[in-house]
Amino acid sequence: MKIFPLGRGLGLQENIRKAAAVVMGTQQCDRRQDALGIFSILSDDILCEILGRLSPKEVGTMACISSVFYILCNEEPLWMQLCLEKHDGPLKYKGTWRQTALEKFSLIKISEECYKKPRHFEGFSSNFLYRRWYRCNVALENFALDKGGVKREIGLSLKKFTSIYDGKKPVLLRDLMDNWPAHKNWGFDELAESCGDAAFKVSQPHGPSIDMTMKDFVHYMSIQHDEEPLYIFDAQFGESAPQLLGDYKVPALFTEDLFSVLSDSRRPPFRWFVLGPARSGASWHVDPSLTSAWNSLVSGRKRWALYPPGKVPPGVLLDVDEDDGGVHYDGPTSLQWWLDVYPYLAEEDKPLECTQLPGETIYVPSGWWHCVLNIDASVAVTQNFVNPTNFEIVCMDLSPGYRHRAIARAGVVALEGRSLNPENGRTRGREAQPIFQKVDSIPENGLNKSRTKKKRKGRKVTSNGDSGAEVVEGVTDESLLLALKSLKIHSDETVDPAEWHLSEGGNLDGTIMREWLRKLWVARPELQPLIWKGACLSVDAGIWLQRINIICNSLGLPTPIGEEQLPVGDGSNPVYFVGDYVIKIYIQEGGPDALLEGLGSELNFYAVLKECKSSLQEVIPETVASGILYPVGENYKAVPWDGTGDCSLVNEKDLQAGKKRQQPCSKNEELRVRTKWSADSYIMKILNSYESDVEDEEDKIKLWPYLVTKRCGGTNLSQIPDIADSDLQPLASFLGEKVNLLHSLPLPDFEANTSEGQAPVDKTKKKDGRNGTKSKGLKRVPLAGSDHILHANGVANSAHVGSELPAEEAMQAQVSKEWKLFVAYIRKQRATLMERIRDWDSLPDELMEKVEAYVPTDPVVLIGDLQVRNGVAEISRSPVWLHNDLMDDNILMEPASLDSPVSRSNESRGQLDENSADKSPKFKASYILDFGDLLLGDPLYEFVPIFMDAFHLKRDIMETFLKSYRLPLQRNHVKTGLRCAQVSDEVEGMQTFRLSRCAMCYTLLHELDQLSTIFRLREDVRTATSFEEMEEKIWGFLNEYTSS
Repeated sequence: MKIFPLGRGLGLQENIRKAAAVVMGTQQCDRRQDALGIFSILSDDILCEILGRLSPKEVGTMACISSVFYILCNEEPLWMQLCLEKHDGPLKYKGTWRQTALEKFSLIKISEECYKKPRHFEGFSSNFLYRRWYRCNVALENFALDKGGVKREIGLSLKKFTSIYDGKKPVLLRDLMDNWPAHKNWGFDELAESCGDAAFKVSQPHGPSIDMTMKDFVHYMSIQHDEEPLYIFDAQFGESAPQLLGDYKVPALFTEDLFSVLSDSRRPPFRWFVLGPARSGASWHVDPSLTSAWNSLVSGRKRWALYPPGKVPPGVLLDVDEDDGGVHYDGPTSLQWWLDVYPYLAEEDKPLECTQLPGETIYVPSGWWHCVLNIDASVAVTQNFVNPTNFEIVCMDLSPGYRHRAIARAGVVALEGRSLNPENGRTRGREAQPIFQKVDSIPENGLNKSRTKKKRKGRKVTSNGDSGAEVVEGVTDESLLLALKSLKIHSDETVDPAEWHLSEGGNLDGTIMREWLRKLWVARPELQPLIWKGACLSVDAGIWLQRINIICNSLGLPTPIGEEQLPVGDGSNPVYFVGDYVIKIYIQEGGPDALLEGLGSELNFYAVLKECKSSLQEVIPETVASGILYPVGENYKAVPWDGTGDCSLVNEKDLQAGKKRQQPCSKNEELRVRTKWSADSYIMKILNSYESDVEDEEDKIKLWPYLVTKRCGGTNLSQIPDIADSDLQPLASFLGEKVNLLHSLPLPDFEANTSEGQAPVDKTKKKDGRNGTKSKGLKRVPLAGSDHILHANGVANSAHVGSELPAEEAMQAQVSKEWKLFVAYIRKQRATLMERIRDWDSLPDELMEKVEAYVPTDPVVLIGDLQVRNGVAEISRSPVWLHNDLMDDNILMEPASLDSPVSRSNESRGQLDENSADKSPKFKASYILDFGDLLLGDPLYEFVPIFMDAFHLKRDIMETFLKSYRLPLQRNHVKTGLRCAQVSDEVEGMQTFRLSRCAMCYTLLHELDQLSTIFRLREDVRTATSFEEMEEKIWGFLNEYTSS
């Protein structure tokens, strides 16, 4: 067999000669057995799979073992895989993937070419390698096919398009791009000239997108012979090469896009610049959120294959989760599918097919599976859109839950073992039943008083309109359209906004969903009946409006009108603006206990502010009322509750759902809620006469605490795009002052009995107490297996910076009451850290391998002031009140004026530069919202969301915040920038942690994916090879921080 040395690929054409030798009976002896030894029992594809898991150096070592391993290790697809899996930063193709990899990983000198004269090996052939070589070199010039399955139209009117094609079937349109400048400007040479240095997102076969400049990609296209070529599929091309946006125009048939009311930064990805060589393309998929799409081809030819909704393409592997209906699918590349699957399909199983020619636009309706293969090198632009035809379907797909998504994509496969025509009730086992409740009509006269209801076997079910695709011409099996015609009756019973993050496949979170619906309501009043239907589908607007009306009526407040009927807010809890009031309903996960704890904690905190007469009250919306909403039959009842008294007004006989406990409640005091800082840190169940851990959702108690506050003027910081530093500087001063007040508040008296009401506040000051609060003495934290005691007089030893408690002791350390919840939380986050980071997929592999060593086994040591002496462990510092969610969606801004107190205050501190008159702030912070996630903990943890989300990782802004904050982050006697933990009586037992490391660890332990934010906003961090390097670049300034 002819062999090319490393760097030049293999002459696998010789396999043709070898195959002929077998047929002619002239085959020479097979060297495979001798060359592979024990590995010869493995097939060539498995051997290549194993080699793909090795490092480039290890592959080079394997190439030296024998001739056959040398052949396998020279495979270009192998080196492409090795290069792309480990690739980081912009890619520059060097003619072969091996050359590219060797230079990239500094295994050879740059521009040094590894080349030797080709050699020959006889006695080896491989069908696997030959088929792969064939796919790398197959000519597709004659691969075009048109059977008329997709009709071509010229001069199609909007009316005809809507009646025949929109939401129903694909169509090719010939005259929609005749006058585009792209025909002239999007040639390969022209693109390399006009935007050659711009970086584009390039899709690869089995991994995340990588960056390549247009010039480098055009060069790659001209010389590559890859089995699965790279291709540009870039949703941000408008940012990297904005001139391309002027080279095309959205065709008139598709200009109505209901997502357009959102800014580009808020809406889901919707437009892509597509450029790729022959043999590249897109494997089988359904477009995100069941949106429709158009694709306009500027040059080249594309072969399309399409199946209607719910018809899973042959060769696509499906995994339908039996519990939640989630669908995960995988399959061959488009070229592999046409070569290896398509030829064996019966005629009736083949898809609709067409070949798209230059100048043609193809329309793909919602939910249609499609696969695309570039016959030639091609350039195209494509956009996804939502219009009135597919609006309800898109809203359904964006709603929380799984089953309806599975049906939309997998059809009857997702319902295997379930009834196709469910009749009543809910899903029990694997039998699906119609459970979706929705209001079909828009509320009349601004109020939701009139609903058309159709009862079904005793259940409250509102009538559903039938929105979905008609039967496609030529398709007679109606079960194929099950995805669009039956999604509603196979959905979850209620839409829980708290579960938005659990809905895989959705590309719009609940915050933006609510914003989208409200903006549509205002911008498109003629579509309000349709928008209301979509709101009922996606955010359960009809049901929640009914509940809001009950609360308003019980308090004598006006009921919602117009857009007030739609929820707002950036969190999981539904929030409604009603006149001059704001109503928040608590729905977060955890059951009645967690809900009541959330409201109780918030109300008790407000009581602390009032008793202390803290000026922090001035920037927190005034509380008007609070209570509990619960179902009574088919209606609801609202009763007042201030977070301190009993809940006896909640009538036990009203609660029809729920299973009795063995020991029913008899005393009102047993129905009281204890806050997070209660004496025994245990939350009493408000309705402990019922079982809360029942499996059936129907048997669980349903109640919703609510809070009513005065409505404040202003705009959420999250709604202000591209806010200037001149606005962030005064915001930083504002937040520094207010967080100082928050962290200085006196703590509850942990020694007092709090079961008789709210947690008492001890305002007695002691000179050495933390933040002016009375010190209760050293907190005892017994360490399992240890006889030591913690005290607060250790000295930091810099030689041990970054060490940690022994795992066998640290993971079992007990902490005092005031620290208990915070420590339990960060320990839970540490236990699930690797799982979350893998799910986020934000870290390069090099850093992923270093997480475990970087984050302490027991993160309690990050708190610092942890000492051991005489057999007892203690934390010598008290926790502080944490807002715990101080992000841009909980900061209210309003227009600023030059003579505003905020401006004068900032100028007096010298925090605006000398040219502040030219850079005067346009906004000022006015209120801090939503204290529902309150926690007692480490003040440093509060800094993570502030720095990442509100200040966008801008160091100078954070330093301004610290100037106003002024509180210490470690004991005064400890060296600046260090926290200490002493785990033995010996000096050697002292361990110190840089403040920057503590903050970086808290960043990793945070419940939100802060890593994505870091890599998105800070280009200088993307090349970091260690967490110590990241820590210094992001949080290093903390090591110089001193309190005042």
